[in-house]
Amino acid sequence: MKTILFMVMSLNGKIANPDGMYAWASKEDWESFQLHYKKARCIIIGRNTYEKLKNIPSFPTNRCTCVVMTHDTTLQSSHPRIIVTQNSPRNVLKTLESKGFTEVLIGG
Repeated sequence: MKTILFMVMSLNGKIANPDGMYAWASKEDWESFQLHYKKARCIIIGRNTYEKLKNIPSFPTNRCTCVVMTHDTTLQSSHPRIIVTQNSPRNVLKTLESKGFTEVLIGG
């Protein structure tokens, strides 16, 4: 399976500012992420990224499955294209591959 890791962070290892808001490092970074996101049929993110994106009406896109990896066993989603899991990255990739996915975007 083709796996694309897409991360943007500052020198201190963070993307969000102290009040929890986030910004991309540059317009080019955002455009590149959008290009990969629109092409991918599946994206894997963590809980923190999910919490930032979940209230955006266009998330996830109509053709994209979103896997949220978390240790939080109480986190749930009723959205039909959002899968919340506590499985290991290896098991998540194996499961996605068994469902026919050939490419996945990992973002965070």
